[in-house]
Amino acid sequence: MVDHKPIDFCQVAMSRQNFPKTDAFFNRLQNKDNVALFCHLKRPSKERNNKETTKSESIIIANAHLHWDPQFRDIKLLQTAMMMEELEAFGASHNLPMTTTPTLICGDFNSLPDSGVYEFLANGRIPPDHVDFMGHTYGSYTTEGCKHNLTHLRNTHSKVDLGFTNWTPGFRGVIDYIWGNGLRIEGVLGGMDPDYANACIGFPNSNVPSDHIPIMIQCRLSDESVVDKAGGGGGSAW
Repeated sequence: MVDHKPIDFCQVAMSRQNFPKTDAFFNRLQNKDNVALFCHLKRPSKERNNKETTKSESIIIANAHLHWDPQFRDIKLLQTAMMMEELEAFGASHNLPMTTTPTLICGDFNSLPDSGVYEFLANGRIPPDHVDFMGHTYGSYTTEGCKHNLTHLRNTHSKVDLGFTNWTPGFRGVIDYIWGNGLRIEGVLGGMDPDYANACIGFPNSNVPSDHIPIMIQCRLSDESVVDKAGGGGGSAW
């Protein structure tokens, strides 16, 4: 690990000079305790012997937990926008352009696939009048919209029907994701057996220790990133 950085969304918002300190700012955003964590990993030099690289051998991993309440869709979207801005700044501090640096963004986003959070991560932008801002004013986010530069960011489970990642007696849905940029996804862990799940009222229980199920992927740096001089290509596993 080369470096890591914790992100407190409230502190980030408070440090923005151009973020208007409105009632919504204090009563909706600033009383939430959600965080993210970034780390920059790099292959040890002894593992780079006999390899000719055409791209960075670094990878950036972000992990986040967004606010849970569906009545605060605006806050979830703001937290995601701030996370992506801080993530790009973190990459720039290590001279890693986020458009090409292999990146994983993981976490409990507390947002369904039809949410503004998902739309923003998948499409790279969100308009300033998006319904998930709920009519509140949040500086440039609601005058110019939100944008990130991870142009190939994708939900790694987009072709897998997980069914749900969170199940309680009052809710069942997919709200946890792994987003990948600049990586080849070779395998994903599928969802829970529906026959078992349908026999449960919700989680946790004696077999499942959380109300969330684990999601997992196997991925590699793309083949063009690394060429093995000793015997052909094949990519580089993380």
